[in-house]
Amino acid sequence: MTAGFIRRRVAAGSVLAMCAVFPHWAAADPAAPTVPAPAPALVESFSQLDAAWASAPLAFTAADFAQAPARGFGKYQPRGSAVFAPGETMTVYVQPVGYGFTSSDAGLSYDIQASYRLIMPSGQVLAAEDKFASIQGTSRSEDRQAFTSMTFTFEGLPEGAYSLETTFTDAASGKQGIITLPFEIKAAK
Repeated sequence: MTAGFIRRRVAAGSVLAMCAVFPHWAAADPAAPTVPAPAPALVESFSQLDAAWASAPLAFTAADFAQAPARGFGKYQPRGSAVFAPGETMTVYVQPVGYGFTSSDAGLSYDIQASYRLIMPSGQVLAAEDKFASIQGTSRSEDRQAFTSMTFTFEGLPEGAYSLETTFTDAASGKQGIITLPFEIKAAK
């Protein structure tokens, strides 16, 4: 190996390459890794978070019209306006909290089903669909960074005010949370 190759491997995060070149860097017993434990105060705060999360209703830390689908948790641009042209696609970004987990050999999973209703100011429901989307994930620990980007296109809506009501149902706990986003359809002039 050349020194240049070693530098590139280290920059890419390959500690194994360095251990092969410099064996004194390797752990004495590679089968027994040394992992520092979190501070007791941090362990206690995790415990308090677990209890608060389990007892909280299904709620949302973000629910907004977005410019485009999110690239990851929190990686979205708010649209800044709830006025859409007729037939324009609407993207909604959502971050739920307080959902439950089920345990299996694969790890801890969450599953949140979404249903929607398109509502006029009079309360008349123009469109609805149950379980049209889901937020799902599985990991070895409780993944508290669930999010989704949902897109809606309502063809033929006349100009006016509407509300998009989305109901989320957590499969593990049965908790429900409802988001209502008012919006307006308005033709460009």
